[in-house]
Amino acid sequence: GEVIERYDFDNNVCLEPIIRVEPVYPEIAKANNIQGTVKIRFHISIDCTIDNLTIIQNLSPECDNAALDVMKRLSELIKKYWKNCEDKTEETEIIFKLY
Repeated sequence: GEVIERYDFDNNVCLEPIIRVEPVYPEIAKANNIQGTVKIRFHISIDCTIDNLTIIQNLSPECDNAALDVMKRLSELIKKYWKNCEDKTEETEIIFKLY
């Protein structure tokens, strides 16, 4: 379930879907008990394209790459499912936590 499509039946309109992409925890990071947060700055255009991915807080090379993979997948889904995007730069956190 990466995408949950929503509809407002009272007002008869489609709502923006909920999109959630989980990172694949790198095996080497698991083996070394690496946990923490990767922060990424990115630009989103009015056509819902995400670009200019920049890691502003790294964790490990493997986790950093896994976080970038999440953003690439998220970019594909946003481009496909979202309709109304603003031209802006944002930051997000990808959390790696062993349970």
